[in-house]
Amino acid sequence: MRKLILFLIVAVFPFYVFAKEYEDQDIKIKLSLDDNYIVLTRNNLDNNNDLQKLGITKEQMQDIMNKGAIYLDIIKEDISYEILVVVPDIVLPVNNLTGISEELLASFKEEAAKKVGANISSTYKNNYDFIIVDYYDANMKYYIVNYYTVINSRGYNFQIQKKTEITENDRNELKKIVDSVEFLDFDKNNDEKKVDANAYKNNFDYKNIIYGAIIGAIAGLISYCTSIVLKKKKKAK
Repeated sequence: MRKLILFLIVAVFPFYVFAKEYEDQDIKIKLSLDDNYIVLTRNNLDNNNDLQKLGITKEQMQDIMNKGAIYLDIIKEDISYEILVVVPDIVLPVNNLTGISEELLASFKEEAAKKVGANISSTYKNNYDFIIVDYYDANMKYYIVNYYTVINSRGYNFQIQKKTEITENDRNELKKIVDSVEFLDFDKNNDEKKVDANAYKNNFDYKNIIYGAIIGAIAGLISYCTSIVLKKKKKAK
């Protein structure tokens, strides 16, 4: 009966894409992803057929994730781009960005843009407050859009990176993922370390919030695979 229902759904809605929910207790988040992604997490690398298809070992992927503070590597099926969930192991001097003043959020946005050299930056609100930076990383040669927030004194990055220019459709895909995110232990009423803009106006260093959080291009799976291909070409010469 279930197979019949599934068949009818696909027949009636041929462009329907099934979504799967992912939860990571290490960083206390839950999000939904369409089936047109390859999804690698720190907890699903054992006997993972996708690793074999991509030509990378479990140990190599663990090394990439550990060095880059990556918890999810979300790769488009055609390997055109990847979306990384990066959470550096750094305790920040503010509890949450969500709920702070518009003035202070704008200051953090400006500092984030300076850090990565972004010409485009903005803020975004769904259930949480995010800073968005949109820029080109000349060192890694990647185009990047990064949604960043602070939850319980940890910086969370949801970042798409691509060798070619990021399209509007790519941006919408990233936004869709960000909109699905739930921070499992977020308490909007927890003001213990909320920043008081007036109290810190003269001596608060905004860089302390951004440091170790907003990131440049990360050497994720696509970067790794690209470097392997280039090495092989050089050897062939």
